[in-house]
Amino acid sequence: MTAATDHAGAIAAHGLPGAPSIPPAPVDAEAWTGLVRVLTVERLLPVASYAAAEGAFAVSDEQRAELVAGHERAMSLALVLERCLLDAVSHLEHAGIDVRALRGPAVARLEYPDPSWRAFGDVDLLVPGARFDDAGRVLAERGHRIIEPDEVVVDYLHEIGIPVMDGPSADLTVTLSPNFRSLNFQPLC
Repeated sequence: MTAATDHAGAIAAHGLPGAPSIPPAPVDAEAWTGLVRVLTVERLLPVASYAAAEGAFAVSDEQRAELVAGHERAMSLALVLERCLLDAVSHLEHAGIDVRALRGPAVARLEYPDPSWRAFGDVDLLVPGARFDDAGRVLAERGHRIIEPDEVVVDYLHEIGIPVMDGPSADLTVTLSPNFRSLNFQPLC
């Protein structure tokens, strides 16, 4: 484990019962660059920003400003994606297709103390397997594009200015039932 991953692991657990303490000293400039990269890729900047604001994560004023700016960018993207999610759900339901939000936006609203603790970079929907193609057509008519998981990660990393070092990580989508399929799309709202 590196110092960046040690810090990131403690930051990820911030606010959970029994969570490890975040190391008390501010991170030096060289380690900070690696830590911000890990926090960004793992979508932990919002949690790090909250931990710093609460005094649980020691940062310099410059580092705090960088966390706040990253948190603002993450939440700007989240708001756009949530608007697109509402648009997609509305159109799918209008077409008579049952749909449920998965992961990012749903987890942010249901599992975190505040939705702004959870960054996400895409929208995952669950639709009945028999209506999967219909759902894809409805979304395509709205200008959305069904995408492969690797594209999501690569697009996000490029968007925030992080080069893909070792190739993209897969955005794993799990089929919960043979009667339902998950649908990941690139919102164009």
